[in-house]
Amino acid sequence: NNICSPNMKILGNKLTLNGKSLTNKVNTVDKKYSEVFLPWLAGFFEGDGIILCYVDKAKGYKFKFRTRVIIKLSQKSNKVLEEIKKDLQLGNIILNKRNDNKFNSFELVIANQEDVLLFINLITPYVRFKKIQLEIAIKILTNRKTISSEKDVLQLAKLADSLSILNTRTNNDGKKYTTLIKEYFNL
Repeated sequence: NNICSPNMKILGNKLTLNGKSLTNKVNTVDKKYSEVFLPWLAGFFEGDGIILCYVDKAKGYKFKFRTRVIIKLSQKSNKVLEEIKKDLQLGNIILNKRNDNKFNSFELVIANQEDVLLFINLITPYVRFKKIQLEIAIKILTNRKTISSEKDVLQLAKLADSLSILNTRTNNDGKKYTTLIKEYFNL
């Protein structure tokens, strides 16, 4: 199946999102990945990556909250992350510097929502262990654009919490965002 999410399609060598070409991000016409790159990237993501969702107050939003999905790939050295960033043309690399300097690490952070969806769609066919997280993220990314009520915001909060529960390193009990939205809107 060449359709990865409702709005993204792979037609031959062309990748589109909502009918708009994404070849400026990942040039699938002029550049072919080796047979092993995307499966390797999926494995790298499953071992050293995480997909997060944040629901936070933001000005300029009709229902006062925005939902963002973020991909992070972590390493002690930035060399591999620089290569991934160069190949995909996605994200930014940041240094996580600890006060004790013992476990400094680098992260490739993909925060642009179209780029996040593109990354997910590139690796989804090869992911084995984080498929549910990717499916939830696609639902969030798809539904975040069609919010028409406070209950829609609550549904996104529930999806964000369900994603957080599946991430072993987060401290969300599965009710963090749901509780926030329920209290804010008195639902």
